[in-house]
Amino acid sequence: MDKHISHGKIIRFTVCLITAMVFMAVAVFVMDRSGGFLPEWITWEEREIDAGDGITVILHKREVRISKNDVPVHKINKTVKVQDMLITDLDRDDDPELVLLCWRRGKYGPAQPFWENENPQDWSQHIFIYDLHTDGSVSEKWFSSDNGVDFVRFKRMEKNPQILLMEDVEGRCTLWRWDSWGLKNMPNEVRFVAFGDNLIHDTIYEYADREQGGNYDFLYKDITQEVQEADLAALQLESILVDDPQMISSYPYFGTPLAVGEAIAEAGFDIVSCAGNHAADKGISGIDTTTDYFAEQGVLCPGIQNSADTGYRPYETISRNGIRFALFDYTYGTTLDMREKYPYAVHYLEEEQVREDITACDADFKVVFVHWGTEYADAPDDMQQHYAELLTWLGADVVIGTHPHVIQPAETMTGPDGHTTLVAFSLGNFRAAQAFEDRTRHGGELVFTVEHCWDGVRLRDWALREFTIPVYR
Repeated sequence: MDKHISHGKIIRFTVCLITAMVFMAVAVFVMDRSGGFLPEWITWEEREIDAGDGITVILHKREVRISKNDVPVHKINKTVKVQDMLITDLDRDDDPELVLLCWRRGKYGPAQPFWENENPQDWSQHIFIYDLHTDGSVSEKWFSSDNGVDFVRFKRMEKNPQILLMEDVEGRCTLWRWDSWGLKNMPNEVRFVAFGDNLIHDTIYEYADREQGGNYDFLYKDITQEVQEADLAALQLESILVDDPQMISSYPYFGTPLAVGEAIAEAGFDIVSCAGNHAADKGISGIDTTTDYFAEQGVLCPGIQNSADTGYRPYETISRNGIRFALFDYTYGTTLDMREKYPYAVHYLEEEQVREDITACDADFKVVFVHWGTEYADAPDDMQQHYAELLTWLGADVVIGTHPHVIQPAETMTGPDGHTTLVAFSLGNFRAAQAFEDRTRHGGELVFTVEHCWDGVRLRDWALREFTIPVYR
C-alpha cells in the first residue's frame, strides 16, 4: 500500500475542509442574525393592535411594523428581536406608548458603565418604550439595559393599565410603573398579620390606672414594630369601646375604655374585627362609640355598623400595593339581640346571608373574620367545620377564627373548583387576663403573604406563630 498521500488528495481534502468551515460560518451567521441562538423557552408572540387614528401595529416574525390607514409608516430596527408588545399610556399624558419586550445584542446602550466588561455579541432581554404619534411614527422614549431577569411574558394590569406585570422563567411576577424617567419596580406583595381576642379584664384596667396613669400603650408596645412593618395588621376587639367611665366593666358584660382604642390606633393596627358575642354588651351606644372613634382614626372595624347607617354593608374594603381586600366579619351570636331595632348593628353568622355576601363580592382577595366555636376547645367543632367548608366553597381566601380563647389548628382547605382557602380556626387570646386557664395565656399570630400573579392574586405563604400573653398585676 502506498504510504504517501497524493498531492491531489491533499488539495481535495483542503478544499472540502475550507468549504465546510465557510458553510459552518455562514450557518452560524444566519442563525445569529435570525436569533437562532436565543433561549428555547421564548414564545414569540404574533399580534395585531388597533391603536386608533387609523394606526395599526403588527408584530410578525419577531419584527414590528406600523401602518397608517393601511399604508406602511415605520418598522422597528431589524436587529431587535421582539418577543411581545403592548400599547398603553404608561405616563398618563393621554398619549399612547408602544412597549416592547425584546432581545438585542449587548446588555447596554451607548451609556455602558466603564467598569463593565461584556461581550457585545451576547443576546440579552430588554424593555424598549416608544412614543407612538398620531401619524404612525414613533420616537424613542426609554430603553432599558439588560433586564437582569428573563421574562416569559408581560401584560397591563386590568384595573390599572399604567402598571405592567411581568412573569419570569420561574413563575414569579413583578410590577413596574413609569416614574419620572423610566420603569421602576413597585411592591408586588402584601404582608398581613392578624391577632386574636383583645379581651380587657378588670386586672388590666387596674394595672393601667395604678401603673400607667390610665394609658394603655403598654398593651401593644412589644408588637408595635411588627404591626407597623406589616402592610396590614388586624386584631379582634372582643370587648367594645365606651366613652363613659361609668360604663367600663369586665366579665360578663364588657365595656372597654376609649383609651384602649387610642392605644390600638397608635400601635398601627389597620383593622379591628368587631363582630363577637360581646359586641352588643353596651347596646347601640357601645357600637356607635367604637365605630365613630375608629372611623376618625382611619381604622376599619368590619362586623358592626353605626346606628346612623341606613343600609347593610356586608364588608369593608382596603387596598395595599394594588390588591383590593374585602373584609367580612361574623359572630355566632351576642349577649343582647338588637336586630329588631338595629338590623345592621352586628353581622351574624347566618348561612343564607353569608352565601349572598361573599358570592356578590368582586374584590381581589376575601378575608373572613368569624367568631365561632366552643370556648377552651383545642379542636374545631362541627359548626366550625361546616362553615369552614362553606366559606371555602364560596371562594373566601383566608378565614380567621376567634372566640375559643385558645389556639386551634390552621390548615388549607380546597373546594370542588380547586380554590384553596386558608382557615385558622382560632387564634386564641391576644390580650386578656383569664388566669384560671393556663392555655388562655398563649395566643396565635397568623402571618400570610398575598402577591400578584399572572391570573390575579394568590396566597403565597403563611405561618401560625405562638406567643405568650403578658401578665399585668
